[in-house]
Amino acid sequence: KYVFTDISYSIPHRERFIVVREPSGTLRKAFWEERDRMIQVYFPKEGRKILTPIIFQEENLRFEPDSTEYIKVHHKTYEDIDKHGKYDLLRSTRYFGGMVWYFVNNKKIDGLLIDQIQRD
Repeated sequence: KYVFTDISYSIPHRERFIVVREPSGTLRKAFWEERDRMIQVYFPKEGRKILTPIIFQEENLRFEPDSTEYIKVHHKTYEDIDKHGKYDLLRSTRYFGGMVWYFVNNKKIDGLLIDQIQRD
């Protein structure tokens, strides 16, 4: 694979143009993991490594909101909350709306609806 990265200093990292040329010849936008790696290569942040430290593989606390790792952790959290019926853990937080959207989008809203009906 070949990765092409715009390394202009005036562009914010989230808007930086990064594409990947696949061995098949297909040109596509870089995935978030590839973007993170290329940005770290060209604009290294002190203390941040290219390979994710082991401590962050299961519980990711400091990733960008649209990062694959961040999304994966949230989905695991939502699944666990649904499994145990502990919807109150997120009820008054900024994460409750995202959890509701996840349940609706994945057709798993029944448990939360029952909880809502029973609490009134």
